[in-house]
Amino acid sequence: MAAKALLFSDQESLQAIMISTNPKDQKALGRKVKGFNKALWDLHARNLVYAGCSHKFEQNIPLREYLLATNGILAESSPYDTVWGIGLATDDPHAQDPAQWKGTNWLGQVLMCIRKDIRTPEFMAEKRKLILHAAKHKLPLPEIFQQVRS
Repeated sequence: MAAKALLFSDQESLQAIMISTNPKDQKALGRKVKGFNKALWDLHARNLVYAGCSHKFEQNIPLREYLLATNGILAESSPYDTVWGIGLATDDPHAQDPAQWKGTNWLGQVLMCIRKDIRTPEFMAEKRKLILHAAKHKLPLPEIFQQVRS
């Protein structure tokens, strides 16, 4: 949510998000970011989530080890989220078949990329730097993370 406020140059929301320690409140504040533009957000969203999540997995060793122990496709099984998730519950029979998903699974794509990149921290740090620079200056940037299927 902080990166969203940064992208749209909303310093007031950025400060409020950074001060808050409650994820639910941070999410609510992120929904109120001034100047929001869906096309611009869609262009930068996965890159920004990559930047934030990659920090999380670098700093939290048990979480990093858990991610590295996974293989194959990672999916956010949420029947309510068709952007970051697959739009299906874990127990839905179609959840095991990506061709049947109702959502784009952006979060799963980002996590699979982090899983690939985390073995080279310098490379990941450089990606983050490019992502944040592009967002801060609203520069067009090809997606840094790549859709990964394994």
